[in-house]
Amino acid sequence: MLVAGDIGGTKTDLAIFSSEAGPLSPLAKARVHSADYPSLQAIVKEFLAKVKKPVDRACFAVAGPVLGGRVKTTNLPWDIADNSLAQELNIKSVQLINDLEAIARAVPILRPSDVQTINAGEPVPEELSPLSLRARAWGNPSSPGMVSGTWPTAPRVAIAISPLLTRGRFACLNTCSSSSTTLALSTSVQG
Repeated sequence: MLVAGDIGGTKTDLAIFSSEAGPLSPLAKARVHSADYPSLQAIVKEFLAKVKKPVDRACFAVAGPVLGGRVKTTNLPWDIADNSLAQELNIKSVQLINDLEAIARAVPILRPSDVQTINAGEPVPEELSPLSLRARAWGNPSSPGMVSGTWPTAPRVAIAISPLLTRGRFACLNTCSSSSTTLALSTSVQG
């Protein structure tokens, strides 16, 4: 089984997933106030002791750049290393990833019920889209890989991810969403 988490300066969301139940069905979950703990290890140890489910893998999305399996959190005084975390938690494999990367990994497995349009807006004519203008500025009006008329413009279109772990909250794709992050973690490590 896998313990996955979204580690932020304000809160930490943790969940346990199994291959059998899949990434959309956490077996256990918890939310804690991050600053109430001295470390990620303390949070995870407490969570695992409460749920009493054996885990052999872990993946944590952390606010901050992850380099070489290590991250200095941006909003907490924590320095986290995957190898020491694995050792302290007695977990075979621990992976740290950036929280925005985790959100990006969740997008391909979203269900229609997980996506909601906040502001439908109107399509922007192709000649005014940011990608078309950039390509033309570079002297290439039909740059390779560009699909005509499909470039979304952020001010006009906003997509929200319906929370999968905590109902009733919405977050735009370009911001952190605990539920989508945890979903991405469970998917990236399991499958």
